[in-house]
Amino acid sequence: MERNKTCRDATAVATVRLDPGAEPEPRRNAFDEAFLARLKDEDQPPTALAAAREGPWTVAPNGHGRWAVFRDGEGYAAGDTPAALFAERSRALLAAAALPGAAARGTLRLDDRRLPGGYAVSDGRRTVGQLAWFDPDLVRDLAALVAIVSSPRSLAHLLAAAGHDALERAGRILASELDRPSG
Repeated sequence: MERNKTCRDATAVATVRLDPGAEPEPRRNAFDEAFLARLKDEDQPPTALAAAREGPWTVAPNGHGRWAVFRDGEGYAAGDTPAALFAERSRALLAAAALPGAAARGTLRLDDRRLPGGYAVSDGRRTVGQLAWFDPDLVRDLAALVAIVSSPRSLAHLLAAAGHDALERAGRILASELDRPSG
């Protein structure tokens, strides 16, 4: 039930806009408001969280010194609530990078039975790795990173959040890695 509330909250409509006196632009939707209102009270299917976090995501200033994260095509002018709001642009970019993979974080699983050598990490079909210690947080973080590097837009948001100095150093490290003989 809590997940259902989260899904509805993630898609809520804001009444706050850059210009509080301005009327929101009318939303175009093939479903009428009465129909959508009826569905809002129903239990959400398991896919609702993924749909609520589907992007692509954009980062925009909110006009008050903060940075808002919206789905493409959404914004304050349409009366939308940002999915995230941060004081720093880099944190908003990280949120934009993480949101598409949030629903996919359960794609990697950590077996709770210790086997010789550690705990198996699986993708639901096969074992893809092994950890010496039981660390489900590490597996969730790994799944989030897999989701980020699987999406060019998410990866671009992550790189933009890193900033010049980190990217310059990372570029040197990457060039050095690429120069090493493989094998």
